[in-house]
Amino acid sequence: AEWLDKTEKKVSGLDAGVESLGADTVRIDAATEQQKAVTADVRQHKPALDDVLVAGDSLLKHCTDDDATALQEKLSAYKARYQGVSECCDTLLGRLEDVLPRAATFHDAHTRLLDWMAQLEPELRNTDLLAQPDMAEEQMQRLEDLLGECTPLIELEVEEGRALAAITPGDADSSVRDLMERDQAKYSALAQQVHAKAEKLKLQRQKSMELLGDIDELIEWFQATEAGLEAESAAASDPDALRSQLSAHKTLHDDVNAQKARARDLVSAAKRLRRESGSLDDDP
Repeated sequence: AEWLDKTEKKVSGLDAGVESLGADTVRIDAATEQQKAVTADVRQHKPALDDVLVAGDSLLKHCTDDDATALQEKLSAYKARYQGVSECCDTLLGRLEDVLPRAATFHDAHTRLLDWMAQLEPELRNTDLLAQPDMAEEQMQRLEDLLGECTPLIELEVEEGRALAAITPGDADSSVRDLMERDQAKYSALAQQVHAKAEKLKLQRQKSMELLGDIDELIEWFQATEAGLEAESAAASDPDALRSQLSAHKTLHDDVNAQKARARDLVSAAKRLRRESGSLDDDP
């Protein structure tokens, strides 16, 4: 009876302690070993209980009705208490053996996630189109690759964290959920920055291609115009022909001025695009 009293209190304390373990693998491992020892001790006392029950059954044959009833109730109570302790030990050990690998996976995912995000943050700050325009797309691809490597880790952390929270309710549940929420918030903020910068780079790339197309078109116009002037015949001596030539040259002069204005606009647009490209690190 004394052993049973102590064991019931010990098991009750272990049961209450499980709820505070959270994702602490060191404490979970220690609690698992402690529970294994208690469970083994309970099983080792099974023969002693059986001996008591057998002796009690033999004694019942020599007791009066009232004494027999009282003894039977005491024997049944001991048996029920032992079964309760044994079942509780098995349940606790099963929970701990389920919690330990989940906690290890959760902790590993959390640690690796922090490592990846620690790599992502400086990469995100150091993307500089102005300093290395030819490396911009490669840098952004690296950012997106790093983000992609973070995604399965955050999903794994959430999956295992929710399972842990269900197994270890109470304060441990809150600590696990708080950790998940902090990691998710940080991941979401980084993902938003990466996507925004990638979209900005894509837009600037599109503007750059349009600008290059306009410049190529302008160059082709000047080349065609220059070739036309070189092929043009000398000034005519006939007044009517000369007037026609002068009218054509005036039109050409107006076209050249218009194209010069267009060239100035393209230069301004190129400078503006270069400034925008250099500010890719700015907050979108």
